[in-house]
Amino acid sequence: MKIPAPAYKTISMINKYIAIDLVLLFLSLIILWLVDNIIINSGLPYWIGIAIKVVIIIAFGYIIIELIGFGIFSTLSKRKGPGIKEEALAVRNLFRIFAYSILILLVLSYLNINITGFIIGAGFLSVVVGLAAQASLGNFIAGLILFIVRPFRVGDRITLVTWQYGVIAQSYQHERLIPGYEGIVKYIGFFYTTIYNEEGIPTQIPNSIMLQAMIINHNNTKKKIINPTFEVNSKVDFSQLRDKLYDFITLFKGVNISKNNIYIVYIDHNAYRVGVKFIYEGEPYIIKSAILNFIKKFASQDE
Repeated sequence: MKIPAPAYKTISMINKYIAIDLVLLFLSLIILWLVDNIIINSGLPYWIGIAIKVVIIIAFGYIIIELIGFGIFSTLSKRKGPGIKEEALAVRNLFRIFAYSILILLVLSYLNINITGFIIGAGFLSVVVGLAAQASLGNFIAGLILFIVRPFRVGDRITLVTWQYGVIAQSYQHERLIPGYEGIVKYIGFFYTTIYNEEGIPTQIPNSIMLQAMIINHNNTKKKIINPTFEVNSKVDFSQLRDKLYDFITLFKGVNISKNNIYIVYIDHNAYRVGVKFIYEGEPYIIKSAILNFIKKFASQDE
């Protein structure tokens, strides 16, 4: 499978930063080993060796953390959308807080300082913060999953169906309806996804809702099944209607239909209902509107 150019560039940039960090980590381990040998052979006091090692760990830890943070910010800020740089900066700062906390615990452990109390306190604080920011963390994790899985992309027209994927049955004059929010995806953030609805109004939806909802991505397929129904006067001859409607529908490009796909659904006293079912490679609203307009004109000629 061919990787899109933007994704390929992102992967290449991430691989570059990972390679640099691995080289720095390997270099720091070599320097620590050399310092150990030098101190042992030179007979220097033990505390001097520990101090030198701590300085090396802090220096290399700082460089690696800042380099990874810069890579995170550079990668995320290349996306398009409102507030991208602010969001990338927030993710970088979140990573830095976590990474520097690990570095501090590592240094304290290397100095033989009991860090059990720190770990217990950090665990308790994590539980409190997690409960307080449960919704925000849920949206953030859902945003990461959407970023990896990509059920939709910016520019896709989607229908968002929630709780829990109900369908309104077909009724006169309507086809089966899926109760959902339809719009164009304009921005996929770590906490919210922005969709422009049919009126052009931007709607921000939490990512946790996007993750658990049923997403109908209209851009994933070009071929769509069109199944409009309509009622005509019983005086209208069905055979003529079917032939004329078939000729009219086949004028559209990307239509796959046979005359058997134009059929009578039911017959009433003064009217009968006609159904049409075919495959169309195009915008459904356009051809549906054209068909109904054609039926209206055809029925008026027979009156």
